[in-house]
Amino acid sequence: MIKAAFFMFDLDREERWLNAMLQKGHSLKQVHAPFYIFQPLESSQAIKPICLDVHTFKRRADFEDYLAFMEDSGWDFVSGGLSKGVQYFARRDGDKNALLFSDLSSQMNRYRKLAVFWFKILIFYLVFCLGIWLATENGSMSFGSWWLPPQQWFRTAGLWEKHGIEFWTAFLREFPLAIFSGLSQYLTMFMPLISGVLGITAWLKYRKGCSSKQN
Repeated sequence: MIKAAFFMFDLDREERWLNAMLQKGHSLKQVHAPFYIFQPLESSQAIKPICLDVHTFKRRADFEDYLAFMEDSGWDFVSGGLSKGVQYFARRDGDKNALLFSDLSSQMNRYRKLAVFWFKILIFYLVFCLGIWLATENGSMSFGSWWLPPQQWFRTAGLWEKHGIEFWTAFLREFPLAIFSGLSQYLTMFMPLISGVLGITAWLKYRKGCSSKQN
């Protein structure tokens, strides 16, 4: 089963939702945000609570050491990756009271790392968009070659001259790929805004958590 959900800055809410799904018999198998892939929980299987951590790694060896440490601590890796930021773990013994973080400071530090993760993406896309702008300014690249109108998302020769069933057959055959490739250009242009908002939101949640701790 695949479900779509948006928890890109609220780790606590995401944890609660995943564990609620687990109670309904849906065990998390994989995450490709914003899509979550679940598999049925067998009656003989123990319910293993889900907890989230935030880490990015430059080297595969560091990532494997991290996973080994978590496994030794009783947490099985579910989903995540070398540079994906959010890592998903399940408690092997099914202990609902087991905590991945022993104090509020460590728990809130996840939001600081999540903010840094999104700010790095922001910088990458800002540099990328700046490169496109400079290329269009000096004439080495035309803006039209990057920003295609919807009609040019479709690559079938003579598509717009076709009629009737011939047109609809060709149109519907290419439609999924055309939408994906076409919308990707909009996503690329809006990613600085999206990653900036997510980064600021995660940082504010981190600061709010720190203030609560001091009070």
